Amino acid sequence: MPTAVVSGRVDVKLKRQVDAILSTHGTSANDVIGAVWEQIAQTHEVPMRIKPEEAERLARQRAKFAEFEKFLETLPPINPEYANMTDDEILAMRIDEYV
Repeated sequence: MPTAVVSGRVDVKLKRQVDAILSTHGTSANDVIGAVWEQIAQTHEVPMRIKPEEAERLARQRAKFAEFEKFLETLPPINPEYANMTDDEILAMRIDEYV
């Protein structure tokens, strides 16, 4: 059967996250898109509809998250000395500095 290309745009980070999830399930975005299109063809219904108020809430949530990500970029890098330590190890080390 001949195939056609279907394309759409999603946030890069969201794509990476979903690709990783799909990979753990042994499937791909191509498989999921194909399955959704098959379901729509069979049922003549969209499997998931987002109400306008839900879309607005999701947009606000994405905007807040983007603002938070920008804030994170302003923070200094993690001290490599702390990178592989537990909270308790860091606390013990900091206490030792003051004793």
